[in-house]
Amino acid sequence: MTKRSKSILAILAAGLLVTVFIPLVWADLTGKVRIIDMNGRRIEGEVKELPDAYEIRQSSGITMVIKKSEVKEIIRLEPRAKETSTIDATRTVKRSGSDVSDEEIAAILGEDWIESENVGSVTDADAALTADMESIDEMCRIADTETLFETDHFVLVYTSDPALARKLSARLEATYRWMVRFMKMVDLEAVTPEHKLEIYFYRDHQGYKSYGSTVGGIPDWAAGFFMRSNNRSAFYDMNKSPRVVKYLEQLERAPMRARRFYQNRIKRYQDFVNLTVIQHEAAHHIHFNIGLFSKRGDIPTWVTEGLAQMFELPPGKRGGSLGTINHYRLADFQGTYNPKYRGNRNRLTKLRLFVSDDSTWDPGKHYSYGWALTHYLWKKHRPQYAEFLQRLNRREDDKRLSATEQLQEFEDIFGPADDKFQKDFMDYIFAQRFRRSALDF
Repeated sequence: MTKRSKSILAILAAGLLVTVFIPLVWADLTGKVRIIDMNGRRIEGEVKELPDAYEIRQSSGITMVIKKSEVKEIIRLEPRAKETSTIDATRTVKRSGSDVSDEEIAAILGEDWIESENVGSVTDADAALTADMESIDEMCRIADTETLFETDHFVLVYTSDPALARKLSARLEATYRWMVRFMKMVDLEAVTPEHKLEIYFYRDHQGYKSYGSTVGGIPDWAAGFFMRSNNRSAFYDMNKSPRVVKYLEQLERAPMRARRFYQNRIKRYQDFVNLTVIQHEAAHHIHFNIGLFSKRGDIPTWVTEGLAQMFELPPGKRGGSLGTINHYRLADFQGTYNPKYRGNRNRLTKLRLFVSDDSTWDPGKHYSYGWALTHYLWKKHRPQYAEFLQRLNRREDDKRLSATEQLQEFEDIFGPADDKFQKDFMDYIFAQRFRRSALDF
């Protein structure tokens, strides 16, 4: 990798392309709940939310406090009282019809958009869905907007530029079609969601952050998120991110020639991020709605994040989705773990621990690890990877596996997660050549 490539990647590693998959938790906590911590311990009782923790009063009278960072899942044990509708009858929601054309989507998918397998075309899951308009009205109130864009399978409630909303809606549809066909490739049958999938797209970080605060637990650095508890995704126009705004302000003091160069470079990169974030989060959203993973299933983080990254890269000259290497993640992995780089002290988490214990997940280092392992399994152990997804697909909603059980499940299919397996995996990933030209920025 050249010095120039490494300098570019150092900029990218500054945190601009980070999305987050939010575990199944409830934002509005009232009534009796069950809290499951990272060690699998279950605590039931009446809950009170504190700034950085939950206080649970159990039926025995004992009160416990558990930090939010230690919570894996919150399950409501008593339904909330039905809220009185406050829909403003005078509101006129500005709806754009399902007018993302097949030609627009085909241009994104490309002629060879999911490798060369003949995986068929239309399925039941491809059929157009209906929108839950009561839910959409609620979203419009929350986002304080009257504009939304509908496609066959999504509703995008947005405050952004309409042209950008349209462009991203086409990406959502393309990602949906990718995922339905991917399920056929791993011999799983996609189910049809009950309603169109619901997405927020904010024009700036302030609106996005304000919404994130209402659902709780959203890291400030996250560029987008899918939350399983309300089955919605949210992101914002990354061209308006605080970091980019700050860079552009600093560039105002630079010479005109340099200013123009870096402004264009930042704009291209942020356009890339917009597309990548939406495809990544849409992949999560779709996985849990077309039946790849059960909606309340205990799915390992490396599996959900690794697979989402297989579909996040916008198609370029070398293809997209499963048909190409995600060179952004490849560069991140090779740069993070290559011992040849001077001063690089990062050590790869032992494979046995990585695949079995979610509590070790490190967002700073493990996203690219998840992609690299998933890419390796897809390319070198595809039948076993398909079998592995089929087993996860059958996992019962309320079943929670210990780290020992997670490891056993992995090794039952792929064999021992020992030093040899890890070496074969590392040798394969480091044999892949990073191509700067494969990234469209």
